[in-house]
Amino acid sequence: MFAASFGKILAVQKSFFIQRTLAVVCCLLLFGCIKPPKQPEQPILPSQEVLLQAARVQELLDSAAFVSNLAVDVEQNNGMTATADLDLIGRLQQAGQQLALDVKGDIQTKDAVEESKWNVDASIILLPEQETYIKLNALTDVEGLALVEAQMYKNMLGKWFLLPVSSIPTQGSGSSTSVTKDPRIIHAQVAMMRVTEDHGIVSWKNRPAYHYTVTIDPEKMDAFLIQAHPEIPVEDREQMLHDIASLDTLEGSVWIDAETFEVHTLEWTVVRNVTQPGGISFAAQLRIDVSQHNKAPEIAPPPEAIPFSSLSLIGEQTLVPGADKYHGLEEFDSLPKEQQDAVLKQLLQDGSLSN
Repeated sequence: MFAASFGKILAVQKSFFIQRTLAVVCCLLLFGCIKPPKQPEQPILPSQEVLLQAARVQELLDSAAFVSNLAVDVEQNNGMTATADLDLIGRLQQAGQQLALDVKGDIQTKDAVEESKWNVDASIILLPEQETYIKLNALTDVEGLALVEAQMYKNMLGKWFLLPVSSIPTQGSGSSTSVTKDPRIIHAQVAMMRVTEDHGIVSWKNRPAYHYTVTIDPEKMDAFLIQAHPEIPVEDREQMLHDIASLDTLEGSVWIDAETFEVHTLEWTVVRNVTQPGGISFAAQLRIDVSQHNKAPEIAPPPEAIPFSSLSLIGEQTLVPGADKYHGLEEFDSLPKEQQDAVLKQLLQDGSLSN
């Protein structure tokens, strides 16, 4: 009797288990056939509208971090050549009014007389009012430098120097103190672009981004210079446009965020071939990856920086006969370069300045 009852219970449980299993399978099949609602696709905007939106966003960009690579080959018909392969890591603040930059790479120059090779590692800080700081972190594989020059560079290692205003290239007659001709250098590039090929929206740095092949549009460039820099003389502006037109290759690529219109990456290839005597040919490739839009760390002047001077590399004490007449760095720097070199060379020969 008990066995019969127990058998009936097992039969009921087995039937219930089978029914429940079938119900679960049916639900899975049912939900598998039901497709989730389709998300609306992001509209693809015309390239001109994207560039316009990007230009507006970059114009309001206050800070950014960037990683860049610059490769340059220069050749003059008289036999002079120069090459550079530089990695640049930096950040911009105050819409480009401030720049902090670390530079690492190789530079080589060669002419009929000598050849120089540099492996450089330097840090640069540019602030308003032509306040420029530089620190040489490393300088190796230096060939072709005079003994005095090599020793001076050696003594610069690891020290921040404040360059005198007279040694900083000016930007013509204008009074602008920005780091570049346009402090919003990314905005300037975007504002002058013309799209030559539209690659649509792609995935870039895990973000949807518009990808374009571009060049510089002379009309846009002229209009931008007139609006942003009316202080540039007409003849200088025309010369810039002529230089752009004379290039054999001027092609770039840009990736612009499809939602925020921030520029993620810029690439440029520039080539100019010159055949006439004394002409200079060059080829350059530049890539800039931008990040931390409006979130880049602050930039501050190094408090330990000292004013740069040739004499500051060896100290202001009297080290050679007659050196006591140089009462400070400015007086020493006012001497002709030949006289400065003679003093430094004497210091090396006397052992006062170690090799």
